[in-house]
Amino acid sequence: MKEIIIKSIEDKLGWSERSFIKMSDKKADYLEIQDCFWSFLSSTQQVRFYFSKYIHHMNSDLSNKKKSELVKKNLDNWKKNSLIKEEVLSWNLLNELRNEDTHDESVITNYEIKDFKLSDGNGNLISDGRGVILSFGVSGYYVRYKNKDYEIIDLSKNGLESSKKLLEYLENKL
Repeated sequence: MKEIIIKSIEDKLGWSERSFIKMSDKKADYLEIQDCFWSFLSSTQQVRFYFSKYIHHMNSDLSNKKKSELVKKNLDNWKKNSLIKEEVLSWNLLNELRNEDTHDESVITNYEIKDFKLSDGNGNLISDGRGVILSFGVSGYYVRYKNKDYEIIDLSKNGLESSKKLLEYLENKL
């Protein structure tokens, strides 16, 4: 069973990596970023799901409550011993973004993706003097959640590294 779960997690990590690469493409537009970020959130949630499934399988004699407690304990130990502060924050936020929408109630996306474009500092677009707007592209994409902005690429990079470390934890510690 462990080999099947590891293979499933590796598949989900591949999905996360493909989504991350597409989000990192400087040519990606707002909708591509939105779609890839949602895909990234889903694949991250699946990594956590398969980790939990493994804990449940290995402790099938326990009650569901005890199994859930064991999953939490293992995740807490993994975060404490394997992740740096930024990865813990990113992992927690990514899971919260995905779980709130799927479990608390059916809502449209529970966060907002913002695209900050460059301007002259006064909100005016910069032109070349002939009326042609100079395009500098997007300086970054951010997810706004609970009135705070998080840069999507950094958040996703930390989340991807965290997912890889969770797989290592499962392979080597459990």
